[in-house]
Amino acid sequence: MTDASIRFLGLAGPAQDGGGGMWDRLRPSPATLGTASAGEGMVVGIIDTGYSPGHPSFAADASYSNPTRRRAKTFNTTCQEGQGFPTSTCNLKVIGCKFFYRGMGNESTIATNYPNETLSCSDAAGHGSHTASTAAGNWGVAVPGDKYGPQWTAKLSGAAPRARIVSYKALWGGSGTAADIIAALEAAVQDGVDVINYSVGSSQGESLRDIISEAFMQVARAGILCVASAGNDGDTGTVTNSMPWAVTVAASTHDRTLSARFSVSGSDFVGASVNRKDVGPAPAVLAVAAAKEGANLTEANLCYANTLNPALVTGKIVICDRGIIPRVDKSKNVAAAGGVGMVMLNTPDTPDNTVADTHSVPSVHLKAAYRDPVRQLASQPDASGVITEFFPAYGNTAPQMAAFSSRGPTRAAGGRLLKPDITAPGQDILAAWAPRQDFNPNFAIVSGTSMSSPHMAGIAALLRQRFPRWSPMAIKSAMMTSAYQTTRTGNSGQVFGDPFDFGAGHVDPLKALNPGLVFDSKFEDWQNFLCGVERKPGDTWCSVCDASPSKCNPDNFNAPSISLPDLQPGLKRSFTRVVQNVELGRNATFTASVSFNPGNASAYLSAEVSPATFTVNRGRIQTLTISITVKPGAPFGTYMFGAITWTSNLGSTARIPLAVKTVPFATVPASVTLSTAQQPSVSGSYSVTAAFSGTLELTAYGAVPAVVATGTASDKSSFLGFSVPEGLAYARFALFAQDYSGNPELDLFVFNPTLTAVWQSAQPGSDEAVLVRNPSPGQYILQVYANYSSTAIPELKARLSLNPICM
Repeated sequence: MTDASIRFLGLAGPAQDGGGGMWDRLRPSPATLGTASAGEGMVVGIIDTGYSPGHPSFAADASYSNPTRRRAKTFNTTCQEGQGFPTSTCNLKVIGCKFFYRGMGNESTIATNYPNETLSCSDAAGHGSHTASTAAGNWGVAVPGDKYGPQWTAKLSGAAPRARIVSYKALWGGSGTAADIIAALEAAVQDGVDVINYSVGSSQGESLRDIISEAFMQVARAGILCVASAGNDGDTGTVTNSMPWAVTVAASTHDRTLSARFSVSGSDFVGASVNRKDVGPAPAVLAVAAAKEGANLTEANLCYANTLNPALVTGKIVICDRGIIPRVDKSKNVAAAGGVGMVMLNTPDTPDNTVADTHSVPSVHLKAAYRDPVRQLASQPDASGVITEFFPAYGNTAPQMAAFSSRGPTRAAGGRLLKPDITAPGQDILAAWAPRQDFNPNFAIVSGTSMSSPHMAGIAALLRQRFPRWSPMAIKSAMMTSAYQTTRTGNSGQVFGDPFDFGAGHVDPLKALNPGLVFDSKFEDWQNFLCGVERKPGDTWCSVCDASPSKCNPDNFNAPSISLPDLQPGLKRSFTRVVQNVELGRNATFTASVSFNPGNASAYLSAEVSPATFTVNRGRIQTLTISITVKPGAPFGTYMFGAITWTSNLGSTARIPLAVKTVPFATVPASVTLSTAQQPSVSGSYSVTAAFSGTLELTAYGAVPAVVATGTASDKSSFLGFSVPEGLAYARFALFAQDYSGNPELDLFVFNPTLTAVWQSAQPGSDEAVLVRNPSPGQYILQVYANYSSTAIPELKARLSLNPICM
């Protein structure tokens, strides 16, 4: 919760070194100090679902006045009037709000599809209130209620409690369009905010030339620091919002957990929970044993909607497996069937972290080790159970990476960016919410990178307050190079991940105040980077690359991290970095040291930094040459990790992470395109250079004809099954617009054979495709959904193709 995470971050209270928190070290002027001015003069823009007016996190008391701008720009915004939302709703805390909906349709579209929404800045979903209060909510906000009161040692606060907020509502019911998001970004630039928080999922993964990504580049060009969520997919290679001009934030834990106890047939099991009351003793039943007649038993076991028999569930505690559908939907479906409690069990195929969600009935989330004994005990005749109210526990091992946090390597830029950039608390975060009927009406405990991102946005506002002349990328660098990689509490000193989990590590706000060196970049550098990794016809500004290729060499991009996805054994790769001395002293001497992770990295990697030691005056820059070598014999296709650290004679340290992947070929094109537009057949050639000595054997593979299936549905959804054989490199599931008249809005969902993974393609129109690498053999379930915004389809015809490429 924001009370525990603020303390854990070292913002308030004793810091890790025994001194005051970061707030106490902010001195924007001699007259102000500490909490009373933490974030004063800064404006944080929140692109989200709006905010909840009247919430104490957004109140303005007598101490508030018009923000004094310390940067060389003015701030000018408006409070947009809406339905039931007069302009007087804004105040000197939330100094402006605007809403954007034209990308979704017109006023009637919003009214029809989002009946809980009003055409205003008011937050009906709760998400925007949560992120805004986490970034810049007021300090000392009491959370009423019997379970959120005296037992908490601190009151709620945002990371930058005196910063002002501008709410840009571009999401409706949790969904948004690129048009509305870009309109919100344009408004934020015109308003002159200091930091933008973007806790929004993104389809941008393969390309940095996505229109939202390029819009964020222009926002950063305007001097605004953009902070974005890394995503909640959890798996390797799923990180999104991988823009080099933004801070991409992963999610991790802090040292407080919320737990409850499930007692069944004489045995106790402790898991994650925020129950506000006990439930039971009550009969316990396995969901699969309480399925409706004719229901899919796999879906019933997962507690899908309308799969449970009220006659077998009413008044009982229901045992559900985790997976496929959202966790909170399981308890909602249990409640709808008359259940009084829910126990959710991790399975061997699901992540084994547990999450304290706010559920519809008292619930507890248990780890996979408890699954078999719980199911066995609950299967006994007359099994009875109790779920207790929750209790907080402090001092747990932290931080740990949240299992849901999306991980690298990024697919964008050919892997030449190391993403995510950094991690911050994102699990079990208590903050403001929109008014609702269940549990506490104005607060909610939520987990996600949506929650870690606003922590970083608030910290960035504090750094901008302290260093108003620093560029957005200098602030990003300061947060990254000062991050730490080992646990702070519990089993302290243990590395809790690698650079693809947490980027540079966990943010350390205090150390970010004196990073020693920063790695800066600007708009021209971002353009040159794009020219080097994803040049497009018409990019006239890439002519600089033709005249000076080194300027557009992506290895030379001045990021505070290094990612080399294509280094060949026996070859040395050299590139440059430019650092600026921001040490608190007049000048400083910095010495570089290199370290590699145990295992392959320490055995096969070597690195040199030139000059290894240098002295530079404060504010001046130093150009460095970094050389990385992979020794012969290194395994191919494996990432190896390390770091380069610069230590100054004045005590500061700046560390950047390093990721290197070995490849067996020095040259091979990523793709070859042959056109048959002018002739029935065409051939081509390309060169392949091996990065090893010996015999090179090549085998040709080709595509095979697609397997086609059709299905009909009387409603807007259709399910089809495909059998995938063994030995495939890829399986491609696709819809084709040519099969439908009018190009209706269709979405495609693919479930793997164990129903533990789901992929989706939700592009505009009817052309949809999901490409699965190295698919497991078995029966895949495809769902085609006709989106509500499409024109009416009397009968949905789903023509799907399974295309096993490279058999």
